[in-house]
This record gives sequence, C-alpha cells and structure tokens, in this order.
Amino acid sequence: MNLSETIVRTPGMFHVQNIVVNISLITPCTIFIAQTIINIIINQQRTLHILYETKATNQQLKKKQLQDPHSW
Repeated sequence: MNLSETIVRTPGMFHVQNIVVNISLITPCTIFIAQTIINIIINQQRTLHILYETKATNQQLKKKQLQDPHSW
C-alpha cells in the first residue's frame, strides 16, 4: 500500500473532501441568501427613515395648523 492509497482510505480525509465539495456547492447559494437578507434590512431601514420623516412633517403641519387655523 503506497501513501496515496493511505490518504484516500483515511476516513477523516474523506470527510474533509466532502466538506470542501459541500462548501463549493453551497457558497453561491449562501452568498445569494446573504445578499437578499442584507437588501431586506437596508429596505427596512429606508422605510423606517421615510416613516420617521413623514411623521415629523405631519407633526410640523399640525403645529402650524394649531398656530394659524385660518391659513388652511
């Protein structure tokens, strides 16, 4: 038995080869999922920012309306 046969027949080595194959197959999918999650988080942050701006604008309009009700 030569060295290459020993390496191939070692269960741990087979396990490592399996992991490498699995990682190479999973990586593109993982990257896509990560990008999707990041995009969802970014969109939520933008939506919250718009909501806060809208709320602030509405509060300013209400204050103006209370100060000068006849301007409307």
